[in-house]
Amino acid sequence: MNSRQKNAWLLTAMMAPLAHAAGAGWLSMTLAAGALLPFSLLPGGFEGLSKPVLWLEWGSVVLAAALLMPASGAYWPARASEIAIPVTLLVLAGLTENVRRGSNVAGVLCWMTMGLFLFISYMGIQGVHLEWLKPEPIPWNQTLMLTMLVPRLALLWEMPRKKSEATYLWIGVIGLFLGILVQGNLSVQVAQAEEAPFYLMARSLRMGSLSRLEPVVSLALTFSWFCLSLYLVMAGKSFLRMAGEGSKPALWGTVGAMCGAIAFNMQDRLRIVQIAAVILWIVMPCLHFQKRSKKDEKSG
Repeated sequence: MNSRQKNAWLLTAMMAPLAHAAGAGWLSMTLAAGALLPFSLLPGGFEGLSKPVLWLEWGSVVLAAALLMPASGAYWPARASEIAIPVTLLVLAGLTENVRRGSNVAGVLCWMTMGLFLFISYMGIQGVHLEWLKPEPIPWNQTLMLTMLVPRLALLWEMPRKKSEATYLWIGVIGLFLGILVQGNLSVQVAQAEEAPFYLMARSLRMGSLSRLEPVVSLALTFSWFCLSLYLVMAGKSFLRMAGEGSKPALWGTVGAMCGAIAFNMQDRLRIVQIAAVILWIVMPCLHFQKRSKKDEKSG
């Protein structure tokens, strides 16, 4: 997988959680991106961590999936869709990674997904009310902080630093733009009260006088959630592989743990996972990097 595929995969995987968190408003999206995305560029990776820490890292990814993935069901109105849809996507991600490299599949899907999002954005920007775009202090969506930390896992695939800087900038720009679309089309009060404000906004859009955009929006978001599920499954698999587990147990153990956490409604008990992600994805690798650097200096 080349660097272009890695960046396209990351951008596509981030579109759905960014769209889901857009109800927090453009100001909160901007603050979250400015405060948290730079953490992804700090030195230090996950290689060389001790086995117990790697198992904790794996657990944090499982819990992150349990917090983020249930939102994928909000775009397909059906009973228990908050369980059925994310579990289906995770199982499909496991099958995809089992048969071939999932990142390559995501690298193909990304261009279709980006095209659909561009079309939705073009339709949505025409309905923005400028008077609704005041910098209102809206409470953060519970997934917003974690969403901005997820790109840190790209270190598992060794994205080139210059390429990753550009990718993280684009993630911030996309988040800001989606926040503007949602707040400008719905108003602060409606966006804050709605579970899936981006989907509500898109449902009000029309292609001329012919039809509504629900199928297009659901398709675009589902592609993006699928790419995110691949991203998280492969991250969990990578941690277990580094901890010494075999490829198949690492893959299906990760998928099974994620599906189980979602089925047991773990997202309602996962407020602390955002703090755990900061410690395990940011603090631990940075401390390990500093410790290893000092050791190399002494040995040199």
